[in-house]
Amino acid sequence: MDAVLHLIDRLRLTAQNLQIEAAAKAKCSCWCQLVNATEAGLAGERLLEQKQYRRARRHLAAALGQFPQQPRLHYLYGRSLVRGNRRRWYVAEAHLRKSLELDPYQADCTADLGWLCLRNGRPKEAETLLRHSVKLAPGDASILRKAVRGLCRLGLVADAQDVLRQAVRRFPQAGELRHLWRQFMYWRLFDRQQSVRDALRNDDGDPMCLPFPKPPLSNRRATGQRRADEG
Repeated sequence: MDAVLHLIDRLRLTAQNLQIEAAAKAKCSCWCQLVNATEAGLAGERLLEQKQYRRARRHLAAALGQFPQQPRLHYLYGRSLVRGNRRRWYVAEAHLRKSLELDPYQADCTADLGWLCLRNGRPKEAETLLRHSVKLAPGDASILRKAVRGLCRLGLVADAQDVLRQAVRRFPQAGELRHLWRQFMYWRLFDRQQSVRDALRNDDGDPMCLPFPKPPLSNRRATGQRRADEG
C-alpha cells in the first residue's frame, strides 16, 4: 500500500513539473512572437520612412498576421499601399478605416484618410475628415499642412486660411506654424500674381503688356521741349 501511495505522489509531482514546463514554454513562445512582431512593425515603419514601400509592406503584413487588432499597424500598412499602384487605394482605405475603428483619435490617420477620399472622388467626406484631423491635433504642423493642402485642393482656400490663422493665434510660440503661415501667404501672393498675368496675356500668345501708367501730356511736352533745347 505504501508503494502504491509513493507511486501516486511521484506521478502527481511529475505531472505538475510537466505542466510548469509547458506553461513556461508557451509563455516564452508568446514573448518570442511578440518580439518578432514588434521588430517587424518597427522595421516596416523605418522602411516606410525610407520610401522602400514594397519591403515595408512585407514586414507590416507579417506583423499584422500576429497582431491584427493593432491600429498603428493597419495605418502603416495602409500608407504603404497608398504609395503604390492606384488600384490598391481602396484596400489602403479599408486599412485606414480599420485603424480608426480601433482607435478613432489618430490625427495623422484621419488626415491621410481624408486625402485618400479626395483622391477617390469623395470631396464631402474628405472635407469632413480633414477638418476633424485639425480638431484632433490643432498644434501639429504636419497635420495642418495636410489639412490646408487638402482644403485648397477642394477649392476652399479661404477656409484653409482661416484654419491656419486660428492655429497660429492659438499657438503663437510655434515656429513651424509661423513658417507654414508664411509659406501659405507667399503661395497666395504668387497665385494672385499669376492670375493677373493670365488675365493680361492675349489669347494669341502675344507678349504681355504691362499696366504701366502713361505720363501726363504736360510732362511729355516739357520733356520734348528740354530735349529740343539741349539739341
